[in-house]
Amino acid sequence: MSSVMFRLQKSSSPIQIIFLRQLPVRFASSDVIETDSKKFPKVKTDIHSLRRGTGGRSSFSGKIATVFGATGLLGRAVVNQLDVHVTSARNIARIAREAGVETLIHVSALNACEKPKPIILKKGSQFYASKWRGEQAVKEEFPNAIIFRPSDMWGQQDEFINYYMGQIRRTWRMMSLWNRGIGIIKQPVYYSDVAKGILKAMLDPAAAGHTFQAVGPHRYELSELMDWFHRITMRTQERYYYRVDIRFDLTFWARLILCEMILTRYRQLSWERLERVCIL
Repeated sequence: MSSVMFRLQKSSSPIQIIFLRQLPVRFASSDVIETDSKKFPKVKTDIHSLRRGTGGRSSFSGKIATVFGATGLLGRAVVNQLDVHVTSARNIARIAREAGVETLIHVSALNACEKPKPIILKKGSQFYASKWRGEQAVKEEFPNAIIFRPSDMWGQQDEFINYYMGQIRRTWRMMSLWNRGIGIIKQPVYYSDVAKGILKAMLDPAAAGHTFQAVGPHRYELSELMDWFHRITMRTQERYYYRVDIRFDLTFWARLILCEMILTRYRQLSWERLERVCIL
C-alpha cells in the first residue's frame, strides 16, 4: 500500500495534525521482491565517491540518514536497560547538534503530556509523561527537531491487533474492556504510512521545529473495533463472544497480577499498558 499525507493548513502553532491514508497500488510497500544481486555492482564505502542519482533503492541521493532504534531479541534487551525516553533522547539530540546534523526527527507518542489524566493508576500513565519529558529534552538540545506523535500503529507483528487478539488478553472468548470499550476512541494508523510521513517531513524544510500528530484517517470506538476483530476471526455472539466491563473480570485481574509479579520484561499484561488503553 502507498500513502498520501494530508496536513492541516499551516498556522502559527508549532503542533500540526497529519492524516495518513492508504492508497491501493500494485504492490504493497512491505512486499519483498526477489532480485538478482549480480545486477547491482558493489560500491565503495567512501560516500564522496558515490555518484548522485535520481533516487530510489539503488541510487545515492547524497543524503545520509542515521536511524536510532532497536528491534529484535538482543536490541530490546539492551534498550530496556536505558532511560531511552529522556536521557538517551537528550544525548542523541545533543550529539546531533554538535555534529552539525541538519534534520533530526524524534518519534514520541500520541497523548504524550506532562500530567496525563489518571484513570486506573493514581499518577496516570508514566509512559506518556516520560515521552513528554523526552520531547522537551530533545527541543532543548535541538530546537528545530521534528517530533512525530503516532497513534496506535497496526501492521504485521504489531502491538495493537496482536495485543487484543492474544490469548492472554482474552478470557476464553470474552473480551474485557474498561466500560466495555464504550466511549474510548482510537484512531489507529498503518505503520508504513507513518514511515512515509516521516520521510516527507524530513525532506520538507518547512517541517523544522514542528510537532505532528500522526493518526489514521478514521476514528473508531474501541468496542466497535473489538467486535469487528472478532467478527473477521469468526468469533461472534453465536460462538459465545461478548464484551464485559474489565472491572468485573476477576480472571483478568489474576492474570495481570501474575504477569506483574513473575515477568520482569516483555509483559503482555501490565498496569501501565492498561492505563494507556483506557485513555480516549
